[in-house]
Amino acid sequence: MCLFQIIIVPPGASIGYHEHHGEFEAYYVLSGEATISDNGEEKFLRAGDMNLCLDGSGHGTENRGSEDLVIIALIMKPLAE
Repeated sequence: MCLFQIIIVPPGASIGYHEHHGEFEAYYVLSGEATISDNGEEKFLRAGDMNLCLDGSGHGTENRGSEDLVIIALIMKPLAE
């Protein structure tokens, strides 16, 4: 699957933890604040920040803030060598 999409995560909502196999995903935060679980390590992202989840890795995103979290999500397959 390949995806390029703007995603809005309301306050208190989340994108559950999941793994990527045969693909990778990048999140770019347009507005709001995200709490990311990146392979079990908690990270905080704000507007202008990006997180990359590589092939074989896992992540989840939660909006613990008071405003919508707006991100661009890009899922791609690795280039063949």
